[in-house]
Amino acid sequence: MKKLSSFGLVLLILIAISCASTGHLTSTEVKPDEAIVAGKVRVLYNGKDVTSESGILFNTLMIAKYPYKFDESGFFVTKLPIGKNSIRRLSYRNLHQNFNDGYAFFEITSIGKIHYIGDITFKWSGPKNKFSPGGLLFALGNELDSDGKLEVTVDSLPVPTVKYFVSKFNERKKFTISLLKIDPRRLLDSQKTDKDYSFAIILDDDTKLIGEVKKTKKDKIYLAKGHDLYVIRTKRIKKIYEYGKAVLFDELTRRDFGRLHYGRHPNTIQIR
Repeated sequence: MKKLSSFGLVLLILIAISCASTGHLTSTEVKPDEAIVAGKVRVLYNGKDVTSESGILFNTLMIAKYPYKFDESGFFVTKLPIGKNSIRRLSYRNLHQNFNDGYAFFEITSIGKIHYIGDITFKWSGPKNKFSPGGLLFALGNELDSDGKLEVTVDSLPVPTVKYFVSKFNERKKFTISLLKIDPRRLLDSQKTDKDYSFAIILDDDTKLIGEVKKTKKDKIYLAKGHDLYVIRTKRIKKIYEYGKAVLFDELTRRDFGRLHYGRHPNTIQIR
């Protein structure tokens, strides 16, 4: 019988902990550095309501420190730390959508109040099946991409959530509205459609490439779109547009685009 590596053992323990945690409250008592967050979620996967089979992770991706597993009602009440919080992962069975920190976020500012963050609808279109060993809801794998495409809408309809809270805990507490905000600039590349990308590069043969500039060199631009990484020689470039406005290559060379993660864009396409 093979022994588990220490890493494998730790991973199994983390998975077990994450699956056992639902995020559901048993008490409304909070610590001085946390507050209660409430709202309602509806998850539609290829048009089917799968809310009761879905869950989210707040604030962290690799370790499920703040998970929440939804029931058929879609209402949620949980505790989170004071300050800025964000949704980092949406899961349905063994499928998931990962979010950059700051894509879907909200602020908790009032101690002692219930923060209503909205009635949130996730319209998710994705594959029918996906092979994943174990099929865990809160999978802790290191997948960088998301499954399919997602549209998020947030409505402010607090009354049903307030009634749900009162019926569940038999308590009346003050609510404050801290709606979930969506910053499309923080989308993962795998979640973007053409309209979500910042840059368009027109080549000398009038080919139009759309994506995000990740890096520049003396005579090259690195343009990423999903799994593709275009390495474009500047002699081939006719025009560069950013959000529809023309920009010069020299201007881009003075910017800090951060680190280029080649593993996220494994298909390198040279344009010379």
